[in-house]
Amino acid sequence: MFPRQETAPQTCVQSPRQARRKLWHPFRSPSTTTSAPCTSRLREPNPPARQPAADGPQGDRLGNRPSPLPHPWGTSETVAVFARIALRLTAPTAIIALAVGLPASAVPSPVEHARHFDAGADEPMNGAPSTARILLVGDIMLGRGVASIVRSDPDGVFAAIREILAGADIAGANLESPLTRRPHIAPNPNALEADPSIATVLEGFDIVSIANNHAGDAGRASITDTIEVVTAMGIAVTGGGLDAGEAHRPVVIEANGIRVGFLGYDLTRAGTPAGEGAAGIAHWSDDAVLADLAAAHSVADIVIVSVHGGVEYSSAPDPTLIHAADVLMAGGASVMWGHHTHVQQPVIAMGTSVIATGLGNALFDQPGAATTTGGIVEVLVDTNGVRGFRSGSIVHPDRRVRLAGWDEPDGQAAWFDGSWWTWLGPVEVPPEAENPPPALQLLGTVVAMSSDGDQWLMAQRTPLLPHDHPLDQEWTRYLPTTDRLAVYTRGERPPTSTTDPVEDTITSVQICDTNLAALTDRGATVWARNADDRAPSQLATLENARRVGCADLDGDGRGEAIVSR
Repeated sequence: MFPRQETAPQTCVQSPRQARRKLWHPFRSPSTTTSAPCTSRLREPNPPARQPAADGPQGDRLGNRPSPLPHPWGTSETVAVFARIALRLTAPTAIIALAVGLPASAVPSPVEHARHFDAGADEPMNGAPSTARILLVGDIMLGRGVASIVRSDPDGVFAAIREILAGADIAGANLESPLTRRPHIAPNPNALEADPSIATVLEGFDIVSIANNHAGDAGRASITDTIEVVTAMGIAVTGGGLDAGEAHRPVVIEANGIRVGFLGYDLTRAGTPAGEGAAGIAHWSDDAVLADLAAAHSVADIVIVSVHGGVEYSSAPDPTLIHAADVLMAGGASVMWGHHTHVQQPVIAMGTSVIATGLGNALFDQPGAATTTGGIVEVLVDTNGVRGFRSGSIVHPDRRVRLAGWDEPDGQAAWFDGSWWTWLGPVEVPPEAENPPPALQLLGTVVAMSSDGDQWLMAQRTPLLPHDHPLDQEWTRYLPTTDRLAVYTRGERPPTSTTDPVEDTITSVQICDTNLAALTDRGATVWARNADDRAPSQLATLENARRVGCADLDGDGRGEAIVSR
């Protein structure tokens, strides 16, 4: 393990969560120490010539653009191209390398030293398998039109999503603004630089990528400035470093015993590249990405790759982004964390990998509904990879970021932590339910049943009668009926609890450790399975469902209801 680095200077601010973290210095080899304060500067070299960026405010041209496409991918052409990617998931390493036009020898040996952090989360209890939650958003720009808002209301900018950030073990964003007081010298007219004093608004994030087209807009030394400001706050940096080796070296954050590796690349290749002894960022090349992925896999359980690129203001991925996703899947990346498009693109699952080609703007000063709406994705991982994820939208029309909502999954869905998640693992096929003891006081005709051995979940069809009216009258068979769920416990005659009547006709039910599910002729409904005798609480309904089952989404050893669409 690496030696522990001294804490940051007292002039730099740390959040409570960051203060608990054991921080390993990410930009020095293990035998090297540093005492440079977060405001130190390096001499400015002559920056290389770069292509102008296109990140201007866009005026009214974008004000009337339609909102980003909802899930799934918006066109059949895109679906067909991404289906091509899925075919490579299980290919051998040599075939994978050849599939992206590289020799099998392109997969290199590991790096000597990774950059290690510890998220400081609690250890798993009761020997349950450990999981970690990683939350990712797109571009954060703190300069230009955002700066005055941040100065006047620093606590309010991310106040509405603080709880979501705090709920994740690791939260990440792309930092689009160089944090420096140096002047803008790049040929592009978009001066996104921000004063280092407002960087405290990033409190709550654990890692930022700086591999983007605006890195170095104020000169190569502004990259060093940004690194020093951010790391002094206890926030890790990926995609940049004091030389090329550090820019390409994986950052590893350990959360709940899971080593999560991060890499970052500028797909636009417009940012200032790191060189030998020269600060900069990592530019994308297929060979470099595959080499870095192989190195990251040697020190991390899963790898998340930040990719800054694609056609701006496009709500679907272009061929360059699709190729990048192809390469990442060939190299075994668990998550593609894409940004730069400034508008939201859909998030999809390919096998057990999560592909987010464009999360859009998390915080920017561009007007219009499309550019003030960004994507948010949270993945649930263990040491074997991604177990599930949820994706949604955040909005900031007034430069205060808030959650617009979480999306409904297209495939296997689990209700967890207040929203639907996409489950990427297998679903338990329940065994045939054991017949309940005949002494049970049934409420009506049993139309579906599930059991865990100690309790039975039954869908019962009863006539619409007053609550205290007997059901054994012959004429009641001609009355309209309604379905409801009843939970029976072994050794007890009356039901332990019952639900309110269900509007639709129940066709099957499933009893899981944490909740109950019923499949109807219209969809599926999930109820919380209460520990006492209280009636199950209805949580959510998902239309167009075709099957219900159980799976352990969060690795705590207890199954959640899974709805397949």
